[in-house]
Amino acid sequence: MESGGKAPSGPPKDKEAKAKPAVVQQHPKLLMAARKGHWTPLNVLMGNSGAGATPPAVHAVPPGGLINIVIDDEQADVVDNSATTITLDVELNNVLHVVASSGDGDEFLESARGIYCTAKHLLDARNKKGDTPFHCAARAGMLKMVTHLICLAKAEGGDDRVKAALRKQNEQGETALHAALRLSDKETVRAMVHELWVADPELTRFPLASGTSPLYLAVSLGREDIAEGLHEQDPGLSYSGPNGQNVLHVAVLRSTSMTKNLLKWNNHLSKQGEQTNGSTPLHLAASCGFLETVKCLLDAEESLAYQCDNKGSFPIHEAVKEKQVSVVCTLLKICPDCAQLRDAEGKTFLHVAAKQGYAKLFPPVLQVLLQEKQMFAAIMNMQDDDGNTGLHLAVEAGILETVCFLLWDKEVMLNLSNNERETALDLSQRMRTPGVLFGLELGWGWPG
Repeated sequence: MESGGKAPSGPPKDKEAKAKPAVVQQHPKLLMAARKGHWTPLNVLMGNSGAGATPPAVHAVPPGGLINIVIDDEQADVVDNSATTITLDVELNNVLHVVASSGDGDEFLESARGIYCTAKHLLDARNKKGDTPFHCAARAGMLKMVTHLICLAKAEGGDDRVKAALRKQNEQGETALHAALRLSDKETVRAMVHELWVADPELTRFPLASGTSPLYLAVSLGREDIAEGLHEQDPGLSYSGPNGQNVLHVAVLRSTSMTKNLLKWNNHLSKQGEQTNGSTPLHLAASCGFLETVKCLLDAEESLAYQCDNKGSFPIHEAVKEKQVSVVCTLLKICPDCAQLRDAEGKTFLHVAAKQGYAKLFPPVLQVLLQEKQMFAAIMNMQDDDGNTGLHLAVEAGILETVCFLLWDKEVMLNLSNNERETALDLSQRMRTPGVLFGLELGWGWPG
């Protein structure tokens, strides 16, 4: 909850964005003065010149100077042309957006102060992408400008005014802190993150409900030191990510050490599935073959091997699909009975491997399974929802080597029929795959 009981300002709503059609009015002199941080011409162009002088009205049309560019021409009959509301480019940046992103020398700071004193509402104004001047300054790496804008806001309304401005989110649901984290210079990132944290110690909690949190962004960018610093500053920070992910989903793809840290900070993250497909961090690590990360996750919570995604697929199924042999063997060693887990089609990991004709999986896997003789035979004879055993699917795939591996154990039943009332031998006779029929008729198995 935001200080002062105010709800955080999220991304602008579409209805609000469409309420006022976007009209861009080019003013080259005003844009140039803003880009260069020249306060004197800015002041004149904004109608704040000294007594006795007649400043040029911004809404007047100088010869060849002012051009109207209608981006959305619906209901564009009335346009406010005052300098404090005029947008200077197709990104709908106002004069403070431009100054804030163009520099942070003394002349730019003076210009920002002058603009702010003339039109305080510009500090919160959003451009086409929903960015405020804070976003623009942070994205441009203007540390002094960010600090300056914070001071201006604080002088106006104290900490509440600062927090209200900093917590505003753009169209991507990101605050100025997100923009700062994307900077390439590490020292600038650290300094700006510190300034923003001092101004609002809870800024790492936004967005509140869902979306990309600052921690998620830092981890995805490989900024482990920044991520650790964010957690140290605020242990109550947000762990959320896009599409219902959390930060552990991206950490398992980036770093085992970061994965270990996150499991210490919040072990519950390992059990959360993505919103779109229900994949857990273990599903991702298993499919990518990150063995050490898989072990790390299982050490923290062994039951993760028994959690399926929205399609009923378990981590062992995902490892087989991506041909991650070492991960499959590790899962079987740590959780032997996950070999019998079935997906939404009733398939075990062996069904998946046989269907793919993935013969190289079988030698190391069979060695692990043979350590428990009864389970081995049971798995080999398990039938999926279509009544197929692994042997049926291996015959369909037409890979002789796979068929031979499955025939290695004499307890593999050759007379099991699927829902089409076909045994593996019947299937091979119909398909006439070279070598497979002959092997089944002789009952070949893999030697030794």
